[in-house]
Amino acid sequence: MRGRHLSRTASHRKALRQNIANSLLSYGRIITTLEKAKETKSFAEKIITTAKKGLMKKDTDKPGYVHCYRQVLSSLRNAEVVKKLFGEGQWRETGGIAQRYMNRNG
Repeated sequence: MRGRHLSRTASHRKALRQNIANSLLSYGRIITTLEKAKETKSFAEKIITTAKKGLMKKDTDKPGYVHCYRQVLSSLRNAEVVKKLFGEGQWRETGGIAQRYMNRNG
């Protein structure tokens, strides 16, 4: 069996990953157990990578940008965190979280 079970059902693990990723992207730093952090790391990195791909498509491929935006929104289910990730709304001046990682691999 692949992945960590964390003594939870599949739906509980999914909710746990979403909640920890939302907290991490909202506050920038969280306190959790090592096992939960390892499980959430790949989930959060994939979300940031999808947001980076969306930002690269923002000016040239509007449907591609919207697709990436909706993918991230369906994964996180928190519109405010997604706006912060993409640098929209009140985070327009700062550029958002994904903008910070544009020059990094992954």
